[in-house]
Amino acid sequence: MLLNDPTYVEAARKLAEKIVSQPGKDEELIQRMFNIALQRPASEQETHVVLQLLKKQRQIYDQDAPSARKLLQVGESTVDSKLDAKELFTWTTVFNALLNLDEALTRQ
Repeated sequence: MLLNDPTYVEAARKLAEKIVSQPGKDEELIQRMFNIALQRPASEQETHVVLQLLKKQRQIYDQDAPSARKLLQVGESTVDSKLDAKELFTWTTVFNALLNLDEALTRQ
């Protein structure tokens, strides 16, 4: 399964770094995320689902920040220490889910 593959987790983190470093409300960042990963805007329903996922991932970070931070260490690239770890974790998990959609995967 790709969801936990270190390459996908690291790619999701690097994309999350782009999102977290930009100003904007969650809804705006979701639109940017969809444009980056899927080359299209998120629908209203997709935005709602992602907002719920963001809320859940923020709660997970609050409940166990040390374990959540381990996810940010996956891969060979360094983590941008200037970024908020909670937001980076949150957006990494959301990007990881998005990158694992059939729509984002290339199949032959």
